[in-house]
Amino acid sequence: MVEGLFLHHVVSFEVAVCGAELFVTYPLTTYSQARDQWMAYQLDRPDQGRGLVVALRRPDSPYEGARIPLRAIDVAATYDITNLDTNDKTSIGGQVLAQQGIPVAIDRKPGSALLTYQRR
Repeated sequence: MVEGLFLHHVVSFEVAVCGAELFVTYPLTTYSQARDQWMAYQLDRPDQGRGLVVALRRPDSPYEGARIPLRAIDVAATYDITNLDTNDKTSIGGQVLAQQGIPVAIDRKPGSALLTYQRR
């Protein structure tokens, strides 16, 4: 990451139904319509230890990367992370995901990233 942004937790959450799956939805950034901000949210399957992170880079954001702390993560577990845009795979400890955040890079403005996580 050339430039970085550290995004903090937002306290609210929702429950979303997608097909037959039940996801808990957590906003990972504060909602903003500002053209220079990032927005991110998490779709979590707590019963399966997996989920999806959606990150959006707005058109005027100077930041190419961010570390986004996740919610509802088992800090004692290790998670397999897959970037669905690049197919890059890595493993990260739950404590790192919860405290330091999942690293996300988005080169394009505007742009997006989809990352899945699965508890081992």
